[in-house]
Amino acid sequence: PGLMPTSSGTWKTGERVVTTGVYECINCRQIDKTTHLTLETGKIFPYCTVCGLKDNTYKLLPAKKR
Repeated sequence: PGLMPTSSGTWKTGERVVTTGVYECINCRQIDKTTHLTLETGKIFPYCTVCGLKDNTYKLLPAKKR
C-alpha cells in the first residue's frame, strides 16, 4: 500500500512518498488556501496543519510549479 498513486495521481495521509518532490494539499486548494510540502521518498504523507483535516489528499506538483 502507498507505493502507487491512485488513478488520479494523488496520495492520502499515511501513505509512503515514492517520489521526492513538492506536493500540494488538494483539500487546502478547495478552500482557497495554498499548502506546498517538500517530502522525501520513504517518508509518510502527514496530516495537513493548514486545513486541519486528518484525511488529506496530496498531488505532486510539476517541476515548473515548484
